[in-house]
Parts: sequence; C-alpha cells; structure tokens
Amino acid sequence: MCIEQLGIADKGAMILSQPRRLALVLLGLYWPGFFILAHIPIPMAVRRAGMSDKTLHVLAYMLLAFLLGTAASPDRRLSWRRVRSWLVLVGVIGYGAVDELVQAKVGRTADLHDFIADVVGCCIAMGVLTLLPFWRGFAVVTAATIFALSNLTTANPAASFPAINAVFHVLAYGLFTVVWSRNLPSCVLSRAVGLKAVALRVSVPLALLVLTKASGRFLSRPLHAGETVLALVGIAATALALCFLSSAITNLRRKSMSGL
Repeated sequence: MCIEQLGIADKGAMILSQPRRLALVLLGLYWPGFFILAHIPIPMAVRRAGMSDKTLHVLAYMLLAFLLGTAASPDRRLSWRRVRSWLVLVGVIGYGAVDELVQAKVGRTADLHDFIADVVGCCIAMGVLTLLPFWRGFAVVTAATIFALSNLTTANPAASFPAINAVFHVLAYGLFTVVWSRNLPSCVLSRAVGLKAVALRVSVPLALLVLTKASGRFLSRPLHAGETVLALVGIAATALALCFLSSAITNLRRKSMSGL
C-alpha cells in the first residue's frame, strides 16, 4: 500500500500546503474576473450560448466556494468542527446576496432564483470538500464544469464561436488530465513507464470525454468530430508532457543521489 494511502505523509500539516497555495493562486485569478463579469451587461457570447443563467450561477459559486473552502481549511477534508468552515459557507452565501442587490444598480436584475442557484452551487462545493480531499474534489468539480458547459447550452458553440470552443476543449481537457494525474498515487506512477504511464494518465479523461459526448446525444446535441479531436489533443499532449516531466525529474534525482 502507498504511503499516501496510509496517510503517513500528510502535507496538509504544512503552513501553506500545496492545495492551499494552488487555491489561493486560482482564487486570485478567478474571483476578480468573476466579479467583473457579474457587474457588467451580460456578454453577447453568453447570450448566444443559450445556457441558463441559473446553471451559470451554480457553476460560478461552486468554483468560488470550492477555492475559498480549500484556501481556508488546512485539513484534507473540510471539518465542520472548525469555525472557518462555517465562515466560508456564510461568507459565500452572504456575498451572493449582496452581489444580487448590487447588480440591480449596474443595469442588471436582482433575482431571487439566481440567489438560490448561488446557494446550491456553494452547498455542492462544500459537500464535495467535506467528502473528498482536495485533488479528488478538484477532479469532480472540473469534470462537472466541463460536462455542464459542453452539454447545457441551446446553441451550437462550434458554429457560434468556434475559436472559443476550440480553446475550451483543448485547455479544459488538458486541465482535467493534470488534475486526474495528481490523483494517481506516486508509488503507482513510479512503477509505470512508457505507454503504461500514458495510459494511466489518459484513462479517466478519455472516460469523461466519452461520457460527455454520449450524454450530448441524449440531450439532442450534435456530435462534432472537431471538438472530439481537440479534446483528444488536449488530453494526449498534456499526458505526454507530464510523463516527460516526471521522467526528467526522476533522472535528475537519480543523478543527484549518485553524486553523493
């Protein structure tokens, strides 16, 4: 059994654990953009996508609460015995309420249903953080976001905004490949070389791609070969880059040890 699985190596005990550092960086990038988009007229691209604004509110606040919950908690899972967990929950819900009230003053409409969607998104994120450690939770949140953005629009994104759609498929599936790879125990990856290492990294991202595209058919969405190819490129390129990086780091460590 791996050391990580035994819980012997608890990096969460560090003052700034890796998940917390990453959450703070992503929060610094995400929250300002989220705030700006929430206080300007709805962009035309969003209108053309035809996605329910309630779905967007759920996704937006799910991501916000997930990042804030990770940044605030030093534990592997969110502990409701700590005051900070409740502060995050109340803080995000309170922010959603204030945000709706402020929107009424910038040419948008304050909507109770939007606020309820905010609360739902926040509760989903807090539930994920309660049940799962950061990297597994990050995989769930990322997969849910990709699935929703891919299937819950009424417009055809490949035709309406092809450039944005292409970038989304490459980057989104590439990101999910990174997050999934981080969930693989290091003792498993250390024994996997060549195609086996690549296969481990691409297995779940490929499953997500198949599930997303197959579900799209049931939701009456057309299957675009170009989107699938771009997603495959994102998955394969990321997996190969991670394998190359892992191999390079391993070789450097071996050289360092042999020089001692």
